[in-house]
Amino acid sequence: MGKRGARPRAEGHRERPQAGTDALAESEGEGSQRAGATHQVHGASGMVIGDNNTQINYYGDQPASGEEVELPGGIAASPVRTSRVAFWGAPGSGKTTYLAALNLAARDARPHWTVRGNTEAGTMALSEWTIDIVRGRRFPYATVGLDHWSFCMTGRPFGSSVQFDLGILDPSGEYFRTDQAGSPRRRDLIDEMQRCDGIVLFFDPLREQGCHDALDAFKATAAMLEHRLGIRDGERLPHHVAVVIVKYDDPLVLAAARSGGYLVSDPEDPHAFPLVADDRAAAFLDELYRQSNPGSGDLYRRSIEAYFYRERIRYFTVSSVGFHLDRPGAFDWDDYYNIVRLGSGPDAMIRGDIRPVNVLEPMLWLAAPDLYTALTRQRHLVPLSPQAQEAPPARQRSLAAGRTPAAGFTGRVSRGRPDHLVWLVENDGQPDAAKSRLERVWQLTSIASDRNPGLRVSLIYYGSHSFGSFLTEESVEVLAWGSDHAFITAVLYRTGLAGRVAVAKDPARTYALSAQVECALAETVRRLDGSSDVAAVVTVGKRPASPPRMAGESLGLPCPARNDWRELIRRLRDDHRAVLGSLHEQWDDQRWLFSSHRGNAQFWQEMGTHAEADLGSVDIVRFAARLGLVEPGLALPDLPKPPWPFTQASIDPPGDAQIRPGVVLDWDDE
Repeated sequence: MGKRGARPRAEGHRERPQAGTDALAESEGEGSQRAGATHQVHGASGMVIGDNNTQINYYGDQPASGEEVELPGGIAASPVRTSRVAFWGAPGSGKTTYLAALNLAARDARPHWTVRGNTEAGTMALSEWTIDIVRGRRFPYATVGLDHWSFCMTGRPFGSSVQFDLGILDPSGEYFRTDQAGSPRRRDLIDEMQRCDGIVLFFDPLREQGCHDALDAFKATAAMLEHRLGIRDGERLPHHVAVVIVKYDDPLVLAAARSGGYLVSDPEDPHAFPLVADDRAAAFLDELYRQSNPGSGDLYRRSIEAYFYRERIRYFTVSSVGFHLDRPGAFDWDDYYNIVRLGSGPDAMIRGDIRPVNVLEPMLWLAAPDLYTALTRQRHLVPLSPQAQEAPPARQRSLAAGRTPAAGFTGRVSRGRPDHLVWLVENDGQPDAAKSRLERVWQLTSIASDRNPGLRVSLIYYGSHSFGSFLTEESVEVLAWGSDHAFITAVLYRTGLAGRVAVAKDPARTYALSAQVECALAETVRRLDGSSDVAAVVTVGKRPASPPRMAGESLGLPCPARNDWRELIRRLRDDHRAVLGSLHEQWDDQRWLFSSHRGNAQFWQEMGTHAEADLGSVDIVRFAARLGLVEPGLALPDLPKPPWPFTQASIDPPGDAQIRPGVVLDWDDE
């Protein structure tokens, strides 16, 4: 599976120019000529490179060469010309994914457009990209080097057939890194960009939250391009620039648009997707940049306008993959994210159908600005009322009261001694992590059972939700309920060392941002309902629960059953007098460090209302005392050591008399 917007493309699909030639001109055909040293470039009405670069193709009533086309509302459109467009963006900002989505966006547009390759390589690339993102649900390979493409767009706006050519320069994002200034490949990039008349500048708000380098990277490239074109005082770069805010479908970005009041909708859109109107996108860019760089104001946008003419810049908010639709024709604010993260790295897959949002408009504005204006004037967008985001979870009572809990723990015990220890254990991960979890489970169970001979012990495993629409959901697994220490010991051996836990699962089923904690909680509440047990519920794992709905503070996709972990915790505490503990691993995923590390920490604090600690450094006796399972101040000369490796005699399952009613475990299915 590929990183979002990253995967190396097959060499056979690159259109490589020979040394010393104008790459974009060559890819567009022998009739195209180099722009030369002139600063006049095409991209908006009245701007030209040269007559040989003008290509007008009309079907039906064809006007004379150079004749203006009358559009509705009395707008006179300049002749449609060949446009040379450079993509400009950081690694992982989705440049190639945007290009791959262009064909689908054209198909879904009103009126419909068609995108085809002008060369065999371009035609093959369009076909490969479409198969990858639609059927394979994979993101395109990352660009390596400088890719040059030549495409043709045709459509019938206002009943007249129009065709125009697009020469696309798609460079690797590595070329735009700040440490590449002055390098040979940066010089090659500038050579190609100076011959372009249009630029699509990609701003990735998710990357900016962690890297904070968008401004420096932009200035480094813009200054070099300015020097190459010999721009003097008072002049600016001549290109027309479509600034696109990418990954608008991400919950963090959409939440910012919603809370800031930037959203509109199109009454004619059957899906009622929320949009950011193009004339509000500049203000939205300022808002996103300020969130990542407090105190910066509109510095990033003003820097763009310092290098390019303001009247030649337009801002757009786009999503290449669009929003997920849980049922046909209905956008659901509770479940709209169309990306599934895999494993603990950057790999991702596409969850459902591709419905690009605002992808065609930047290219249409660069190639035929008057036509873009005429089409957008026909849309009647309706503002959506801003809605306050869900309030963050309340902090623990001890913290709210100004008391600092002991290191590694939060809260205090206010219940009687528990008579039922319920374990909720995450069963996805690498062998070392899984073994560490099971060792802690066995260790605490042994200490607590030794001090409480009648202690009942239960074990529930939970894993990942299967958010891909083509995957079957796996349920949480109750391996023991109301059993004892001997039986739990056998279960831990058979499920852990025999491979049920210790072996990582299929990556397509390992969702990185959340796990089935809420479903395990729901199963626990269901089994405790009607009982008089005083339970200690301890959750062991790394990932937080899936939220009941999409929210800006959480990147996890919502629980398919819409279980609300906060409500389930409340029921355990208030209705069942349960004490809550959590043992968690350190989160090392960059995406959380960028945006939601705080939310992950808050989750484990709430799960460990009475005792919360890091799995690797926990004082297990003190942890048990915080849960009321052993007396405070208990000192053990040596902690019990898990009997790994087990002998055959120690793993024989106990007799039926030792298994509490209702427990079913098939030992032959291993």
